[in-house]
Amino acid sequence: MSHETQMLLGLFLGIAIMIILVMKTRTHTFIALLLAALITGLIGKMSPSDAITAIQDGFGNTLKSTGIIIGLGVMMGGILEKTGAAERMAFSFIKKIGSGKEELALGITGWLVSIPVFADSAIVIFAPLCKAMSRVTGKSVIALALALACGLQCTHVMVPPTPGPLTAAGMMGVDVGQMIITGALMSVPILIAALLYANWIAKKSTRSRVKMVLMTAKSSRKST
Repeated sequence: MSHETQMLLGLFLGIAIMIILVMKTRTHTFIALLLAALITGLIGKMSPSDAITAIQDGFGNTLKSTGIIIGLGVMMGGILEKTGAAERMAFSFIKKIGSGKEELALGITGWLVSIPVFADSAIVIFAPLCKAMSRVTGKSVIALALALACGLQCTHVMVPPTPGPLTAAGMMGVDVGQMIITGALMSVPILIAALLYANWIAKKSTRSRVKMVLMTAKSSRKST
């Protein structure tokens, strides 16, 4: 087996082990990432000391280029979360966009909020709002939550200062400002496609509920 093949094998096994640790054993993501990196290095014919040194150097270089921005982003996200500004933003969009377009309002809200706030935290913040809107409007909570989640993920994975795109910008030497603009523009078509899908889910769910109500009414008449 060539060295390149063994490195690729180590990479795939490391990713698989990380996914299993996070999803099946509920190991903390940071610990799982460290173990996966160590296993990848060992399978790739690195000595234990060299693998640990590579992990330390990589972690240090990443923090050197992105640590301050990530820290400021986390602080800004905490302010939005604790002050209720994120929820206020959602209500403002719903009011401006108008009734009947709740999926669009939630998608835009998620798209904006997920830039400073981590997507998993934002899901926790807005989950009660999705349920309340579903009760008031009669729309499917699945469609509303899907629109929100897609909006959150679009910018979470593509727009700094969230850690993923910020780290990628630092590793590739891309200017952070350019990464923000490019990531935001590239995420817009994805958001539009996700909102169209959410609207389709909403219509399908509505038809299913109407069909179920009609079938229930029909069976009730037969029984009487």
